[in-house]
Amino acid sequence: MTVEATKRRRDEATEAREATTPGASALRRSVAPPLRRSPNRFSLTSPLVYLLLCTYLVIVVYPMFWLLYSSFKPDREIFLHPFTLPDFKHAGRAAYDKAVQEKKIDPAETTYGKFAVSQVFVNFSTAWVGGNFQRYFVNSVVITVSTVIVTTFLAAMTAYAVSRFTFPFSKPIFFYFLAGLMIPIQLAIVPLFFELKSFNML
Repeated sequence: MTVEATKRRRDEATEAREATTPGASALRRSVAPPLRRSPNRFSLTSPLVYLLLCTYLVIVVYPMFWLLYSSFKPDREIFLHPFTLPDFKHAGRAAYDKAVQEKKIDPAETTYGKFAVSQVFVNFSTAWVGGNFQRYFVNSVVITVSTVIVTTFLAAMTAYAVSRFTFPFSKPIFFYFLAGLMIPIQLAIVPLFFELKSFNML
């Protein structure tokens, strides 16, 4: 049976029911439609709500934006001019002149343009190699992937048993898991730090 046939039969059944019930159709037509708020009506709370939302947007987004463009600046520029955008054109001029004076680079082979491009991502390369960030990254990937797999496997089996079967202490076990979900993650950060440190993962 198609959708149109089903709808037609439902309409016919409704009409037959209204025909057998006196005054049903008149009562249905007499019901007033719901009042709709005029879209052009001005509200004093709307500008205030938008202002609060925009303020919250700036508070949340700007620190991430500042962190992004500060990663392209040297340490001295971050502390001297924390809110200025990085100057990609003249940022590496002093470093380039110093490298030329110390004869670390040959101006004939390495122009300032090539050197400036390499200096843009120098903070990332320093953090990855000098700060041993690659080890931290690998540790995070291993711990995250293994935790997700084990947690999903155990949680799926436990959830199926608790929801589908009735056994002694099923409700206390269910509330025990709920209580664990209510504990803020911030309370586990310090113990987790010492645990990872004891495994030489930090």
